[in-house]
Amino acid sequence: RIDEGFIFTNTELEASDLYFKKYGYYKESCADDPEELRPLEGVVFGLYDRTNPSELLVEIASDHSGQVIVKDLPYGEYIIRELSALPGYILDDTLYYARIDAQGYHGLSR
Repeated sequence: RIDEGFIFTNTELEASDLYFKKYGYYKESCADDPEELRPLEGVVFGLYDRTNPSELLVEIASDHSGQVIVKDLPYGEYIIRELSALPGYILDDTLYYARIDAQGYHGLSR
């Protein structure tokens, strides 16, 4: 699952940064045990413009702490989708939608 605490910060006129963390349960462990939830490194995500969802804008991977950063995104509406899962984990096929404007982040929906 993606941590729903997406954080957008304004960095310059008409652009913002997007940060989020990827956490997961190892599929062989008890998914109901919150102690098993851990940050995941190397999960690949695709970022798409919501008005043209077939065109991949950028492919990004989570770092050692599970964090994904996309810098200087122009204002607009975006779709974030997990493209590949790590061995032993199940791909999250949820589409996440976000909007960025002069006020920053304006909600996240599935």
